Amino acid sequence: MNQPQSAAPPQYQYADRPEVSETFADFVQRIQFDGQTLRLEFCVSRLDDHKPGTPVTGKRYPTCRLVPLRGRGGRSDEQDAADHRGAGQSRRAETGRNANAGQRAVGRRP
Repeated sequence: MNQPQSAAPPQYQYADRPEVSETFADFVQRIQFDGQTLRLEFCVSRLDDHKPGTPVTGKRYPTCRLVPLRGRGGRSDEQDAADHRGAGQSRRAETGRNANAGQRAVGRRP
């Protein structure tokens, strides 16, 4: 059996987009990780008008809900590079096998 060759991960070049505005936040409201996806919610705090002799109150408004991806579709750059290396015949054979399986499944429907 042939051993797959090690390929370097893709090289990305930073391309600035000046039209993207900055979002300011002074509080992280939520950090949630479900095993695959990380969700972050950033908020800004605003104080209500204060009246003497009453507790200080305020509100927090969400400014940004960020869900960063790990590579394409939750995959790492290394996984993408490995798939890209072996994309030739193994992908064509797999596609043909899946297409045939789908045709047989249609024939068996009640």
